[in-house]
Amino acid sequence: RTDILRSQLEWLRAEQRAEKEQLHKLEGSLSDSLLLEKKVQRKAAKQRELRDFHQQRAFEVDRKIGMLRQEINSQESRPRAGSVASRTQPNLSTSSQSFPPPALSKDDKASTALELDKTRGRQTELNQFDATAAAAVAAAVEA
Repeated sequence: RTDILRSQLEWLRAEQRAEKEQLHKLEGSLSDSLLLEKKVQRKAAKQRELRDFHQQRAFEVDRKIGMLRQEINSQESRPRAGSVASRTQPNLSTSSQSFPPPALSKDDKASTALELDKTRGRQTELNQFDATAAAAVAAAVEA
């Protein structure tokens, strides 16, 4: 009878060890999942900030294009009397305006360096577009 109780006790201890190991693994998995969830939430917030930044920039560029088209139309509809010097150039002071990139946490800096480089490249392209559009207006005024 004692031997049966001892074997049952050993069996229960082994079962308890197995359950503790399983619990430990599940706790580790939960911690990993929580960390991953936080990382995904930070990434989603950063993506929303970038989206908002680009939407604002696209709105500004569309507005500038409209202003330039209006200026071109008004220049084309004016009589061609007077010199080119007497005509005013469109105010493109906002073309050099740039918005600061969204703030990033330390964790996100390394993972978003490439994305920020791409964003800065797009900003440079947009500024070059603004300069090209201004040159086109100047050429249209001179013509």
